[in-house]
Amino acid sequence: MAVLMLNHTATFLQENSVSGDKGSIIYFMTDFGCDDLCHDELLSAQSDLLETIYETNTHIRLFYSGTNTISEYHPKSKNDVESACKPYDNPTLQILGIIVGILCFLAIIMGIIMRCYYKCTNGRHIFVDLFKLTPCYKKKKREGIIGSMALQNRNAISAENYYYEMQLGGRPSEWEIDPNNLLVVETKPLGSGAFAKVYEGIFKGEIPLSKIVGHHLGIKMEEDGTYRVAVKKLPPYANSEAINDFRHEIAFMKQLGYHAHILSLLGCVTESTEPMILTEICPHGDVLSFVRSRKDNLIEEDSNYYFENGLKIKDLISIAWQTADGMTYLSTKNIVHRDIAARNVLLTESMVAKIADFGLCRLVDQALYTSKGGRLPIKWMALESLKYYEYTLQSDVWSFGVFLFELFSLGETPYATVQPTDMPDYLESGKRLPKPEKCPEKIYQMMTECWKVESDTRPKIEEIREDLSKLLTSATEAYGYLDIEAQRQTSFVDEGEICGIPADIFEQRQEKSKIFQAILEQSHKRLKKAQYVLEQNQVELKTV
Repeated sequence: MAVLMLNHTATFLQENSVSGDKGSIIYFMTDFGCDDLCHDELLSAQSDLLETIYETNTHIRLFYSGTNTISEYHPKSKNDVESACKPYDNPTLQILGIIVGILCFLAIIMGIIMRCYYKCTNGRHIFVDLFKLTPCYKKKKREGIIGSMALQNRNAISAENYYYEMQLGGRPSEWEIDPNNLLVVETKPLGSGAFAKVYEGIFKGEIPLSKIVGHHLGIKMEEDGTYRVAVKKLPPYANSEAINDFRHEIAFMKQLGYHAHILSLLGCVTESTEPMILTEICPHGDVLSFVRSRKDNLIEEDSNYYFENGLKIKDLISIAWQTADGMTYLSTKNIVHRDIAARNVLLTESMVAKIADFGLCRLVDQALYTSKGGRLPIKWMALESLKYYEYTLQSDVWSFGVFLFELFSLGETPYATVQPTDMPDYLESGKRLPKPEKCPEKIYQMMTECWKVESDTRPKIEEIREDLSKLLTSATEAYGYLDIEAQRQTSFVDEGEICGIPADIFEQRQEKSKIFQAILEQSHKRLKKAQYVLEQNQVELKTV
C-alpha cells in the first residue's frame, strides 16, 4: 500500500508542474497513519522523491480510516523524513466544529424550553409571543393591527371561541384588566371545580363591567380604594379541552351583562398565558354547601327564636325564587345553562343568590340545541337530554326541579342509589325523586311538574317564578326581593333594598329586633336577681 501511494505521488509530481511558491496538497485515504509511513524504509530509499516533494512544497495528507484522523507529511529539508510527519490541525475546521457544536447545544436548549412552554400552555401563544419579538410588532401595535390578529392566533385551536368573543362579548379590550392591578390571594381558596380553581383577589382600579353597563354595581369598595373579588383560574396542567371550556365561559359571561341573580363578570385576563375570570365575591359559598352546613339548624316556621346559623323554610323559598328569577333572565336571552344545580348557585354576604358556572351554557338561535360528549351532569339532566342529547329552555326547568330537591332536602344527593348509566331506564319507568322530609307539599308538586316526560307540558320558568313569589308572600309579610314588578323592568339591584328586602320593611324588622333584644336583656336581669335571692336564702338556711 505504501509503495502504491509513493508511486502515485511520483506520477502526480511528474505530470503536474507545481511551483514551490504555491505548492500542492495530495490526499490519500489509507489504512495506516503518517507515523507508519515515516518509519517505513521505502520512504527513506526514495531520496529523489523526497527531494521533489520538498522542492515543490508538496503536502501529503493521509486520512486514516481506522481513527478518522488526518496526519501530514511535509519535509522541511531534502532528507527530512521523521520530523516531517505530524498530525494535521486545520484551524478552519476546528472553528467550524466549535460553531456547529454551539449551535447544536442552543438548538437542544431551545427545544427543551419550547417543549416546556408548549406543555404549560398547550400551544396557545407560541407563535404570538415569538411574533412580539420582531421589530415590526410595536409599530403594528400602535396601528391597531396586532389586537385582532393576536386574538385569532391565540384561539387557532378553536375558531369557534373567536366567533363567540366577537359575536357575544364585544371587543375583548373592553373587559381586559391589567394583571398588575390584581393580587390573587392563593392562600384564600374559595372553591374548586372539575378543572378551575377560585381564589379571593384584590383588584385596584375601575371595574370594566361598570364602564360597560354604565351603572353603579353596588360592589363595596374598601377603605384603600380596592375591591374584594373572586378570581377563577386554570391550573398549569389544564388540558386543551379545559382551556376551551374556560374561554367559552368567558365569552358567555361577557354577553350576560349584569343581573341581580347572575354571577357577573367584572373583568377578565385573556391576553396572557394564564387566563382569569373576575367575578363578584360570594362569601357564603354555594347553596349546596350552605344548606348542608345548616342541616341540623332548621327552625320551625312558627318559632320566634332565631340564631345566626339558623335556617327557615321561607329562606329556602327565597333562594329558590331568586334562582328562578336568574333563570328567567337567561331565558329572555335564549341561553340554555345545562348545569342548574345547587353547587352552581352562590350566595353573597347579603344572602343574594346568583347563578354561576357558565362553562356548559349555549346560546340557541332555535328552540332545540343538540350536543354529544363533554362532561355532563347526568342526574340533573332531563330525559330527552339523556336519550337524545337535546337541550332546551325546558330541559333547564327539569334541572331546576332537581335543584329544588337539593335545596329542600338540605343537600341530599339526587338518585344516590342509581348508577348514571341506569338513569334513562329509571326515569322512563316513571320513578322520580321522593319528597324531602321538611319540604312543603306545594314545593314538591312544583318539582314533579318540572319532571314531566313531555317538555312542552312542563311549566315555563317565569311561571315557576310567579308561583314561588306567591308562596313566599304567604310565608312572610316581607319576603326577599318582594318587588317582583320592579325586577321585571330592570336587571339591576334596587338600591332601596337591603338583602333583597325593601328598606322600610328592613327598618321595621330592625326595630322589632331591638325590642326583642331589650326584652331578652330584661329577662337576663330578672334571672340574675332571682339567682341572687336564692343564694341569700340558702345562706340564711345554713345560718339557722
